[in-house]
Amino acid sequence: MSGVRSVVLMVAMLMSVARVCTLAAQPHRATTPGPVRAKQKKMNVLMIAADDLRPQLGCYQPEGWAGRHVEMHTPNIDALANRSVVFLRSYCQQAICGPTRASLLTGRRPDTTNVHTIGPYWRTVGGNFTSLPQHFKQSGYTTVGHGKIFHPGSSSGGTASGYVNPGPAFPWVLGDDYPYAWTTDDPELSPYYHAPNKMYWQCSAAPGYNTTCPGGGMGHRETPSYATVNASLEAEVPLMDDQIATQAVKTLGILKGRPDTPWFVGVGFHLPHLPDLVPQRFVDLYPNPVDLPDNQFAPNHMPLVAWSSSGELREQYSDARALGATGAVNTTLPANFTVALRRHYYGAVSYLDYQVGRVLTALSENNQEENTIVALWGDHGYQLGEHGIWCKVTNFELATHTALIISWPGMGKPGRSTSFVEFVDIFPTLSDLAGIAVPPLCPPNSSHIELCTEGVSLKPIFFDETAEVKTASFSQYPHGPHGVLTTKSSSAPPCPPTATGRWLAINRDSPRSNNLFVLNVRSNGEVSMDTSGCSDCSFSSAIGSLTATGVNLTLRFAKTAVTDFQVGTLMNNSCQLVWTTNSSDTSGHWAPFFRDGHAPPTPPAPPPANSIFMGYTMITRVERLEYRYTEWPLWLGSASTKGSPNWADLAGVELYNHSADPEENENIVGNTDPTLLSALSKQLRAGWRAAHIPTPT
Repeated sequence: MSGVRSVVLMVAMLMSVARVCTLAAQPHRATTPGPVRAKQKKMNVLMIAADDLRPQLGCYQPEGWAGRHVEMHTPNIDALANRSVVFLRSYCQQAICGPTRASLLTGRRPDTTNVHTIGPYWRTVGGNFTSLPQHFKQSGYTTVGHGKIFHPGSSSGGTASGYVNPGPAFPWVLGDDYPYAWTTDDPELSPYYHAPNKMYWQCSAAPGYNTTCPGGGMGHRETPSYATVNASLEAEVPLMDDQIATQAVKTLGILKGRPDTPWFVGVGFHLPHLPDLVPQRFVDLYPNPVDLPDNQFAPNHMPLVAWSSSGELREQYSDARALGATGAVNTTLPANFTVALRRHYYGAVSYLDYQVGRVLTALSENNQEENTIVALWGDHGYQLGEHGIWCKVTNFELATHTALIISWPGMGKPGRSTSFVEFVDIFPTLSDLAGIAVPPLCPPNSSHIELCTEGVSLKPIFFDETAEVKTASFSQYPHGPHGVLTTKSSSAPPCPPTATGRWLAINRDSPRSNNLFVLNVRSNGEVSMDTSGCSDCSFSSAIGSLTATGVNLTLRFAKTAVTDFQVGTLMNNSCQLVWTTNSSDTSGHWAPFFRDGHAPPTPPAPPPANSIFMGYTMITRVERLEYRYTEWPLWLGSASTKGSPNWADLAGVELYNHSADPEENENIVGNTDPTLLSALSKQLRAGWRAAHIPTPT
């Protein structure tokens, strides 16, 4: 009998090994394990969110980070990653706080939530969609929130857009999706917590923002974009994220005494969102100075519609506003300011890591790790002067690429996934891992359906890190014809009504730092040229004079005869010089001159200024090469109403080959095989439904 039993066991073992080998031989098919047993205890969920955190973390380098390598000091997040699945190719659906959080927390995309800007509330403009914490609450969980989970104010159902009288009760005035998302009848737990010191540390008196700043801005009227905080002030007035972590630790301690009640705790940190106000010891972790970006100018052949003038930084913070920068294409902020802000951002990431470590330590000391899913995400990516852009609000890789790390006690082993995943996948994934109902896939029109998702569960990847769940990730952003939409005007000083000064021209075909032609017009009428920053200039010298009608300029080209140009002067504060030419020489590739530090001229015959173009972008692979493909169709609607793309009217098309150009410095759409472009266009327009890889049953 024992011999028969041994044979049966051996056959079973061989069949199990064969099954494992079969799965290993099919690395690109997502497999789903059997259903969770009905008697299995529900898992707790600790969801940690960071604001403006790009995936420049120790655990993402080198293969998960395309930018300049910096040795990041993030030991606590890295330790979490060592027991998690790190999603190296994770993307948000829109790179700005309100829309990305509405999308992530409902599991639906911006065109479904109808939230494309900060301010609209999805339940009002999209539908009465069940949110992620609400789903857990309705599944019998105690749900508690801290800090920034939803975007506060009207974006989450509030009646105000700013913080007023911070305290335990004030979130209900401001929203944060009360009372749907959080447990409101627990005598020991505050359903939601905001840091009482917020208005001390964050305040702006810029036009269009809070102009009273009661006691705020580090005790001043306004807040700079960055500063170090000394130890005595830190002790006297704790930073917001310190207060949030302290309250989260307290919450976990209370929940420790309730082992039979599952819980969902959200902890939303504010850093590294501006202002980067950081204790000195965290800034000192990084060299002084840190490196400048190695690509400070716009991608070659970039359509103007793709640009962002970095208004968040330039307009909201006192030190940046004092620079008078316009945010125009191929203008940069001063080098000393750039490296200082980059260094403080890195310090803010390390300070965030420290606070994350405090919360994770409490989880461990409370013996809650073995039954708790931990998910950490940053709401979108971030730009730190790369391409001359700051903050988010673009469709570039640095704005849309996100950090996503999930630890699940039921997983086989830690892993590093290169599958394309999206933030709409987080809702169904956490539901699946926790053992509660997974929202079904939404139909094309789901405005009347409270619970469904436009993402997929990533659970198969926790059993096979090579599994792939979709062929592409999709993001979007609405821009005006000349770049990012804004309702605020620049505070840059006007141009004086004279042609005297330093003027620049950029090669349209190669707008990089080594393709800059400088024309100096002196008050005595002399005109000279500086080509030291222009390695691709086809001319070698220039002579000219200032006249009543403009600048008469003669350029001598290196390989051709002398050709005369007349450069007319636009006075009246236009900041521009335009030229006419009697030659068809290569100089026609050069844009009109614009005054140094001010905006270049707009393209001829631009679309109406109030036009909106919805940039749809996709990251995908073709024959093992990774591409970002973007189209900018006219949006038939407004930024805050339902609309649809007019694919026949495009303001621009972009294609970046990440395998050869991970920093997206060269838009190659103009010299790419039309067959490939056609295929990518069809894939983009087919959208996310066509990108799902079916899960074998």
